[in-house]
Amino acid sequence: MPYWGHPRPELARLWYEDGALLWGGTVEDVDGTDGDSLSYAEVECRKQWMSELDFLRKHIPGFGLARVEDSGTSIGVRVTRHIVGEYTYTGQDLLESKEFPDEVAYITPQFLGVPYRCLIPRDVDNLLIASKCISTTPGQTGSSPALGAYNNMKSIPTVMTYGEAAGTAAALCVKMETTPRKLDIQTLQKALKDQGALVDLPTRLQLMDKLKRPDGTSHGESLRKNRENSRQRWEKRGYKFSAER
Repeated sequence: MPYWGHPRPELARLWYEDGALLWGGTVEDVDGTDGDSLSYAEVECRKQWMSELDFLRKHIPGFGLARVEDSGTSIGVRVTRHIVGEYTYTGQDLLESKEFPDEVAYITPQFLGVPYRCLIPRDVDNLLIASKCISTTPGQTGSSPALGAYNNMKSIPTVMTYGEAAGTAAALCVKMETTPRKLDIQTLQKALKDQGALVDLPTRLQLMDKLKRPDGTSHGESLRKNRENSRQRWEKRGYKFSAER
C-alpha cells in the first residue's frame, strides 16, 4: 500500500502486494572515507528506521502488523571526495543557466550543459572522470547550507551522459593518438551528436518546450520559474546572479 503521510519516509509498491519500501534515514557530518564514521552512520540509520517502523505501526492504518523484510547491508554515501577538474561546475552556473563552448554532457531534467573540462582532472593526464565524482561544488540549489551543484548533478540519467562523453573521448584519444586534455572538442561534440547525444543547446531547448506538465505548461517554462524562485531565495542570503540566458 503506497503511503505518503509521514514527513520523512518515501514508500512505493514492491513486488509483494502488501510490501512497501521505506526510503529514509539520513546522517550528516559523516566522513565517507573513515570506517569508524561510516559505522556510526550505519548504527544511527538503523535506529532511525526502527523509530519510523514504530511510528507506522502505531499511527498508520494497515501497518499494525508490519515487519522488516530486509534492509541495506551498508550505509549509502551520498557524497564524499571530488576530483578537481579543469573547470568546477557551481550552483551559480546552474541557476544562471550558464552555457559552455565545450559542452559534452547535460543535467537532467534541467537539460543544462556540462563542460568537458569537468571531466578532465587538473593535474593528471590520461584520465577521464565518468561518475558522480566529476568536478563540481558540494550542495545543491535547493535547501543547503551553501549554494552548490552536486545534488543537482548526481542522478543516474545525468551520470550516464558523463559516461557516454568520457567513453567517446577515450575512444577518440586512442584513434587520434592524443590525450584527453589535447582532444579537439569539436571532434568530440560531433561524435556525440552523431550518436544522438543532446549536446546541441537549441535541440535541448526545443525538447524542453515540447515536453508538457500535467497543468499544460511546458517543462522549459516550469524549469525557468523554479530557477528564478531559487535565485530569489539565494539572493536574500547575499548571493548575486546574472540574468538567465
